[in-house]
Amino acid sequence: MRIIVDNGAYTLRNMGDVAMLQVALRRLRLQHPDAECRVLTTRPDLLGRYCPGTLPLAVASRDAAYDPARPAGSAPCEAWRRFKRRCGLYPRQGREFLQALAGTDLVVVAGGGFLNDLNPLQTRAVLRMLADAGARGQTTALVSQGLGPLENPELVGLLADACRAGARVGLREARRGPQILARAGVGREQYRVTGDDALELAWERPATPGGQAIGFSIRQTDYAGVQDPHLEAVRRVLERLLQRHHTRLVALPISFNSFEDDCRTIARVTGWEPPADPLDDPATIIQAAGTCRLVVTGTYHAAVFALAQGVPCVCFHASPYYRDKMEGLADQFPVGCEFVDLGETGAETRLEDAATRLWSQAGELRAALKARAGEQVTAGQRFYQDLL
Repeated sequence: MRIIVDNGAYTLRNMGDVAMLQVALRRLRLQHPDAECRVLTTRPDLLGRYCPGTLPLAVASRDAAYDPARPAGSAPCEAWRRFKRRCGLYPRQGREFLQALAGTDLVVVAGGGFLNDLNPLQTRAVLRMLADAGARGQTTALVSQGLGPLENPELVGLLADACRAGARVGLREARRGPQILARAGVGREQYRVTGDDALELAWERPATPGGQAIGFSIRQTDYAGVQDPHLEAVRRVLERLLQRHHTRLVALPISFNSFEDDCRTIARVTGWEPPADPLDDPATIIQAAGTCRLVVTGTYHAAVFALAQGVPCVCFHASPYYRDKMEGLADQFPVGCEFVDLGETGAETRLEDAATRLWSQAGELRAALKARAGEQVTAGQRFYQDLL
């Protein structure tokens, strides 16, 4: 059994994406223990650290085959390009990827929030690859996907092509993803809402007594929309919460990419100093989240890691991209997960009120959150079983 696994963050510097990749590989190997798994990445060194026993596959070779910078053309044009790829009429590096694809039984796009209007290059390459593999008769799937915002007709059309070629879809949430798939003409029988694959790593941790710390995570980058006034409002809320409850703050950085370094932003808001021991491992962040009574977060996977362990979360957002993430997650956890739009009037008060309320309810919410996470873990495992 040969498997190609695409994933959300090729640098392997985002611990949420790494966690989803680890669970995807675990579930695939549970069905096929001897499978050869090749993972698209730009960091083969880190792949060996996070996912031992896998083989790296160069992202540049995939891109050479699937023209990510070229907008989709007409149906005849796309068919002609697929024919050229099959005949090997592509640059050498692209041919290398196509040779690997030709010998593959299964192509899986592991979890992520990258199929959207913000990432047209990655979206084009991933969906063209799936459509090509499906046309060859190979099994294809997208798992643990957070789709959108996706309004671009060209990209929606490519999603339709991939699904028409047989790709099955596992969605992280039921709020936005099904609407996008419906616009692409994808029937209900072709997708399931499974929750986030990364829930499994946190949910399976042994039960521990409820912590008393407040966990915190935030990201300041273009797609997050968080501005300096937002940082100041969040800082004031945290200060009041820490003083009122006589507790400590636990930092929960998720991204360690240089262009979106969560550690740097967390330190700017709170004065936190990163420890000498490295934090860039999903298990480390999951363990830290488990020491909290409440998590206040602007990053999605800090909330996933906490909720799966029964820790309630207040999620804040300042962009459509993060709105979809946080509202979708709250929909998956109807109790114990609330969201606040930092762009609305009175957001600071609502953020503090929600945090105060969930702090007081933390003990009684713990079991319900763990149970809800377990339901999603089971749904995700069944999706993989049926796929294989």
